[in-house]
Amino acid sequence: MNSCDKQQLKITAAKVRLGIIEGVYNAKSGHPGGSLSAADIFTYLYFKELHIDPQNPKDPDRDRFVLSKGHCAPGLYAALAQRGYFSVDELKKLRHIGAMLQGHPDMKGTPGIDMSSGSLGQGISAAAGMALAGKIDNKDYRVYSLLGDGEIEEGQVWEAAMFASHNNLDNLCLIVDFNGLQIDGPVSEVAGPEPIDKKFEAFGFDVQTIDGHDFDAIEAAFARAVDEETDYQPEGDKQSLLINLAGHCFRAGIPEEDTVRWSRAHYRLPKDDTLVRGTVRNVYRTCEGFASKSSLLPEQLFVMQMDEFMKRRYDFRFNQLTSQVECRERNSFNFYFHPVDKRLMASIAMNAHYEGLKLWDKDVVRYLNSDHVPVYQPIEEFLYDLPHWDGKDHIGDLAKRVPCNHPHWAQLFRRWFLSMIAHWRGMGKNHANSTSPILIGPQAYRKSTFCRLILPPCLQAYYTDSIDFSRKRDAELYLNRFLLINMDEFDQIGINQQSFLKHILQKPVVNTRRPNASAVEELRRYASFIGTSNHKDLLTDTSGSRRFIGVEVTGVIDVVRPIDYEQLYAQAMALLRSNERYWFDEKEEAIMTEANREFEQSPAIEQLFQVYYRVAEEEEEGEWLLAANILQRIQKASKMKISSGQVNYFGRILQRLGVKSFRKTRGVYYHVVAVTQKDK
Repeated sequence: MNSCDKQQLKITAAKVRLGIIEGVYNAKSGHPGGSLSAADIFTYLYFKELHIDPQNPKDPDRDRFVLSKGHCAPGLYAALAQRGYFSVDELKKLRHIGAMLQGHPDMKGTPGIDMSSGSLGQGISAAAGMALAGKIDNKDYRVYSLLGDGEIEEGQVWEAAMFASHNNLDNLCLIVDFNGLQIDGPVSEVAGPEPIDKKFEAFGFDVQTIDGHDFDAIEAAFARAVDEETDYQPEGDKQSLLINLAGHCFRAGIPEEDTVRWSRAHYRLPKDDTLVRGTVRNVYRTCEGFASKSSLLPEQLFVMQMDEFMKRRYDFRFNQLTSQVECRERNSFNFYFHPVDKRLMASIAMNAHYEGLKLWDKDVVRYLNSDHVPVYQPIEEFLYDLPHWDGKDHIGDLAKRVPCNHPHWAQLFRRWFLSMIAHWRGMGKNHANSTSPILIGPQAYRKSTFCRLILPPCLQAYYTDSIDFSRKRDAELYLNRFLLINMDEFDQIGINQQSFLKHILQKPVVNTRRPNASAVEELRRYASFIGTSNHKDLLTDTSGSRRFIGVEVTGVIDVVRPIDYEQLYAQAMALLRSNERYWFDEKEEAIMTEANREFEQSPAIEQLFQVYYRVAEEEEEGEWLLAANILQRIQKASKMKISSGQVNYFGRILQRLGVKSFRKTRGVYYHVVAVTQKDK
């Protein structure tokens, strides 16, 4: 099995496990443990071993599978769904009245089920009967049956085993899931079925004991099970076989690392990794013949050995969002990838030296910076692996979690959400998602928590609420690094940072220099913005506030109820594929501008103007003054210092207030009336 096939099996097995969990969760009952322990077996059977056709589930020449431990049906259902026998959406209906998938497999109601399950121990009897029928009918199909280690305490299991041995049913393959547990506790404490292998051997079975989560071991076990050679003696000298094989490979010119890799996967050879590597290496160092002088240069041999070591011990990927190489160790309990740091690089080098490979830190760095490390794009991996949309309005449901009196909130949130996804996909590259919802309300209303929950768990690493607009270069890099940026405590953004905020919101790309880089480069923007605030007077832009969706939160936001992220984003993808508009039109911008008036902050200079002046009426004489003249008078009257740099800003305020004006050579004159003491 090549590395690509094995990786695909691992991905499929992960989906099978998720299907098990989802099914049991929605059913609020079931047996997840025994299903999860056999997930890799289910995956290998239905995607590699069984000769089946989901389009023709009743093919008389198909291989058969009988789930003898029938209560572990969620695992079988999840594998069948991934294989295409029925929709994965059916998994959510597990154990529901009238649904296809019930607590035990039903051959009459579920496609892909070869035998209905009953009491424990009965499945193996049915499988033996199917195998005998195949013999009688001269059919080539094989029958596979999965049993539990607790199940084999049933006497019927051994009656069936005796029957199979007596009838020489070599087309029957039994698999025992030895997970050590049954419903009443550990099997060793309930009835103690061990030694399981010796018991089946006593009944005439050819028995193999393997790690049921190692796809190489599973493949080798099934290969041996169907091996047609009759002269194989399992008790033979395996090391002698390994020595002879290594000698033949050497003389054939096969590289040492390839010989080691395939020897480890072969079912007839020792499973001791140290023994295999040591024996092959000794043979290659002492052997003579065709390959006595390798055709490979020492540098070529080293690179091949390093590549084999890296791919055998580690999973690497280059994250395009973070521009970092991430790693997880194979055959360990570390499921998640972590950025490669100096400690890990040192560990990699030490592990290589332990195996006799002189790998230094510089070699590790060179490897990690090469195309031997595959590119990983988390957004594409998530968005393009979503299921079909179920037709429900999940985006609207997410918006309704925010209690408010804004009549257009759900509509505007939907548009913003679609714009966010469109931005991730690179649609409309000349425009940015420049609009940001702002949740306004008291503390403890779960505003920040809601913002974080918009992203699914697998993308949470690309959420931040710690952007600092005073550090402009870092803020611009955030546009490329993150998917969603929460402007927490939006009202704390200073007025001198407002122009930069306006600039960054509408930036479609990022032109900047990465840290430690020598040149400016154009980076793709991914980030969309959302904000929170505890205070209502937070908008200070005198040119209008169409870039914000201000909404006053009237109660605690629902952040407890689970979110179906797959369907939420599947809906967005489906709507975008159907060409639903993801940008705000003029009508929606007008709605936002009008609704945001209650959140606009009245600048101090505007308040001072209204203390000392007012807008002149149509027929009123008043005065025609420059903005600078008005400011000078206000400064003199109020005894407050006003900077000259505020003149243009003040002019925009006057225009917004509707003050009549006309332009002359010296500047723009405004028609105002001084407020008298009587007016006050």
